[in-house]
Amino acid sequence: AEAGAKYPSSRVTSLLQLEKTAMGLRSYGDLSWGRRRRARRRRRTRRRRTRRRRTRRRQAPPAPVQRAAPTPPPCDDNNDYRDPMFKDNCKGWERFSCEGHPFSEKLKQACPRSCRVCCKDSETYKDPDFGEPCQYWRLRRCRSQRFAGELIAACPVACNACGGALMTVSAPVLPRRTSPAVAKVSTMLPTIRAAVLMAVSKLNLESARPILEKWFGASAWTDPNSKGQLRGLLNGVAAAMERVTFAVGLLCSESTLLYATPLGRENCGQADLQNGDVLCATSDKNEYVVYTCEPAASVEASALLPVLVHEVSKFPPASTSDVDLNGASTRGRDGAAALALQNPALAVKNGDNLAFLVQDMTTVA
Repeated sequence: AEAGAKYPSSRVTSLLQLEKTAMGLRSYGDLSWGRRRRARRRRRTRRRRTRRRRTRRRQAPPAPVQRAAPTPPPCDDNNDYRDPMFKDNCKGWERFSCEGHPFSEKLKQACPRSCRVCCKDSETYKDPDFGEPCQYWRLRRCRSQRFAGELIAACPVACNACGGALMTVSAPVLPRRTSPAVAKVSTMLPTIRAAVLMAVSKLNLESARPILEKWFGASAWTDPNSKGQLRGLLNGVAAAMERVTFAVGLLCSESTLLYATPLGRENCGQADLQNGDVLCATSDKNEYVVYTCEPAASVEASALLPVLVHEVSKFPPASTSDVDLNGASTRGRDGAAALALQNPALAVKNGDNLAFLVQDMTTVA
């Protein structure tokens, strides 16, 4: 009664009665100050919760937002696609990396499965050793097999080697594909360098006299200084060939085999060599850059020899150029022969004259 008179609220009275009964107290004043503060705090908390419940009942729940399910990217290769450099289909790229080529973006769009952009096991693949499909390899080790690269490319889900967020085990590093033209010219380089050194050794032979007079005038045979200058140029070309690296050229025509840009950017990295907008003279490894074109992969070594000598001779120490005679071009055999007949001093500076000299020297016994 004493507590009810002091605190008329029925809720407070009920709370006090409960606390008094629990603690055996006779009045609210018997509670300590801390207990009274906690009781007030509990009452305030209950009032806030009651207000929140009433507010939620008045407000209607928001309508759920209907979101369209994301469309998964297509995971099938385009069977009609052929890349512009190697002329190969998507299946031919399963064992190679699709990165690092000028056409990599279009290649990955056309061949998402072969380039491992999306994950989907091949339905027709069977491994070469056991003849088993992709499903067989789900609980087995793909990377320890002899044909691991081929198997992972065809069965990325089964081998747990999907790209992006699905990748849980690092996939093997696939080799970067080399252009057929680059491969062939790189193979022929030692042979062509040997032909240049052989031409140096034949300069004093009597059988080489008509060749020297044809490409560098009559004084090339009679004048020791002219012959010494030619010897120095050929040795310079042979030395430059030891520092040559080849890159895929993007400024090619149907008749272009090789080209070089000795006045281009120096110290080019791998990304610059693959970028068609950058013309490089030297690489970051201090190598002379010669660009190859697709027709170089299908020509004979005898046709490739004068072109490579001509392009490499543009670099130091030979530093030849394409000389014009009275505004007329001296490219080709007829133009180079006419230049040697009219102006032998300029013929020494022309790259074609030096290239055709090496080519004809290969026929000298």
